[in-house]
Amino acid sequence: MEAILKEHERLEKKAHLGRAVDDVQKIIDQLEAAKAQVLAGMYDPAPLVNAVPADDLGQTPAVLH
Repeated sequence: MEAILKEHERLEKKAHLGRAVDDVQKIIDQLEAAKAQVLAGMYDPAPLVNAVPADDLGQTPAVLH
């Protein structure tokens, strides 16, 4: 069992799993903050909608409707 734990520690250090977990947590925090802004009505989606290119008919893609 001790050999398994040592190998796990070695692989964890090699793969930088702690950093990966921190990065994922930062993304989750950013998404939660964005959600809070949307729910509070502090978010204006117009810049994103206007940034989407129009299709051949000059209309926005159906996914946005």
